[in-house]
Amino acid sequence: MKQPIALTLLGIVLLAGLAGRFARASASGENYAAVQETAVEAFLQQRGWVAGERIPITSDFTYSARVFARKGCWEPLLVSVVGGGSDAGGLYRRAGTREWRFVRDGEESADPPSLRFMLDQTLANFISPGRRASPILAVSAPVKETGACLGPSPSEWRELGAPPA
Repeated sequence: MKQPIALTLLGIVLLAGLAGRFARASASGENYAAVQETAVEAFLQQRGWVAGERIPITSDFTYSARVFARKGCWEPLLVSVVGGGSDAGGLYRRAGTREWRFVRDGEESADPPSLRFMLDQTLANFISPGRRASPILAVSAPVKETGACLGPSPSEWRELGAPPA
């Protein structure tokens, strides 16, 4: 009885690993990030934010954040497209950096929902090849601001949706 259950669980883990690799390869490339960053910029411009420079999260810009400023706000809003990087959580929590939250599909979390993203991307590809899942965004709101200067709420980010295929 234990052996069939163990083999089934092993098969599920192997399939999830393969699906994760497939989703990461298909969803986290430069094109995906560029399309999503353009969508983020348009989304925030509609809410009064102006895009500025890109700052590195990692020294080689594998992960970077876009700086957004808003009239009347003292501190900028930082937004980064994470993609399927399960290692991203630790990168954004380094000592001395701002506080980051991960937003996807209107939900906010302290860690990037990478497994859920990879499963959704795999399902999206099975349903319609080339289709994209909604991204994981790392958002760092200004600490000393209130109201509109905090940036969009998680439910407002839901309106951004998935990038076109």
